[in-house]
Amino acid sequence: MFGETIREIRLKKGFSQKEVYRNIISKSYAIEFEKGKHNISSDVLIKILENLSMDISEFLFIANGYKLNEQNHYTYHYANLSNKQDIKGLALLLKELERKSG
Repeated sequence: MFGETIREIRLKKGFSQKEVYRNIISKSYAIEFEKGKHNISSDVLIKILENLSMDISEFLFIANGYKLNEQNHYTYHYANLSNKQDIKGLALLLKELERKSG
């Protein structure tokens, strides 16, 4: 799954495989990785993302279909509501969290 997402991002950004994978993984491994046939370690993924000028959180957001996981959902909304000093919104967010977590 990650390989196919990397390929999509790489092509959209106009990078060649050589630019992205140079000194990280071999050309043949990169081809198979982008086809979804190989996995890579998190360390290798981070190096690849650095070559794409992307951080891991942005990549995971894209890889998850542009959806936040539950923890990131609450963190994102908490930060936005806090920055706006929206006490009512924060209270509603807390109620939602309490309802879901029991």
